[in-house]
Amino acid sequence: MNYQTAGKFMDVYFGRFLRNGGCGYVLKPPYLRHNNTITTNSMASSSLSTNKFTPNSYSSNTPRILHIKIISAIHLPRPEQAELKANSVDPYIVVQIFGAPRDCDETRTKTIYHNCENPQFNEAFEFEITFPELALIRFVVLDDDSLDYDFIGQYTLPFECIQPGYRHVHLYTIGGDLIANAYLFVHIVINSKSLAVKPRRTLSRYRRSIIRRKLRVASFRPVSYKQVDDLFKSVVEPLETAFEYRHAVEHSLCELNERCGLPDISNVKQCVRKIASRLQNANLVGAVIIRNKSLLPMFEYSPTLPELSLQSVVALEEVVNRCRNLIDNGCIIHKKLYSVQTELCELSKDIPKLLETNGVRGKKFTKAIDNFSYNLALLHGQTDLLNKAKEDANVTIRQILEAAETTHMLIQSNE
Repeated sequence: MNYQTAGKFMDVYFGRFLRNGGCGYVLKPPYLRHNNTITTNSMASSSLSTNKFTPNSYSSNTPRILHIKIISAIHLPRPEQAELKANSVDPYIVVQIFGAPRDCDETRTKTIYHNCENPQFNEAFEFEITFPELALIRFVVLDDDSLDYDFIGQYTLPFECIQPGYRHVHLYTIGGDLIANAYLFVHIVINSKSLAVKPRRTLSRYRRSIIRRKLRVASFRPVSYKQVDDLFKSVVEPLETAFEYRHAVEHSLCELNERCGLPDISNVKQCVRKIASRLQNANLVGAVIIRNKSLLPMFEYSPTLPELSLQSVVALEEVVNRCRNLIDNGCIIHKKLYSVQTELCELSKDIPKLLETNGVRGKKFTKAIDNFSYNLALLHGQTDLLNKAKEDANVTIRQILEAAETTHMLIQSNE
């Protein structure tokens, strides 16, 4: 902690002592005061990260499931310390969990563009809190359109102080002053859950979501009718190819954030601004040119750029290439998926008769019908994911062009 420097760590510090009104001390939970438990701060933190220490060891500690729905915000000010303020505010909200290492987590909402008075988010998140007595929740509101300083407001409180239901979350400045009439509107649900110890979590939710995924989509179940089973099998390869394109885009975005030295939750506009800032600090304005060719960014730069700047530009170019591959090849894959879906929907009315003709009876008949419904729902879901990924790829490319224009790296525009 550094009392002279406001920020995340001081927010967490003051949030911890909201529990007792900001005075006195807060007792550690019983399992950290147990005779057989080391009670020094550093050793206690270490013990929580080992598999030997389980919440079931102490009856006072019950794991919880925290459901948070960010509904809206109201009267959000512009970042007060920003020197280069944009013409509007594009807010988004980051929800952070602090506590035992296995409970630490972070996620963000989408960005609402050009709306600081009443942005509507309507996004829900779920967190598993194994050690609720140690957990703190931090709501941070940031501006996606700020050129240098994006902090708008925050509020941090202990998990045990959260009240379920519809709540207003009042926001505070970086210095701890209340922002008048600015707050978030959220809905909170807390459920108890008996669960086994989960592995230690050290990465953000966004990066873990990529690492945990398998490189194959869920397999289709047998329907016991050859024509139908062959139709489902025919889309397995296109679905896996679509997944690989989606995964490649997500991986390239993670790589770009890492090269730019930004958190995983940052978007591509922030990365472009970071690159422009590095070039400006190195007196290399104009060393990177982004041309708009048929609404696609085309890069021109020298291979003799400083290493960090060069790596960031190469990573940004890779994001564009991955997005282009997803958009172009996604259209071809979508046509195949749509064709198979249409054929399956036509067959769906006759499935019971086809199964009976094929000698499927009793429990096998019921199982085959359930499998067909499952397979069709899985195919629809994967198709929707592909369409969403294509839309996101188009948005990413558009954001690169917009940020390049704002930072004066876009010197030519061909409609």
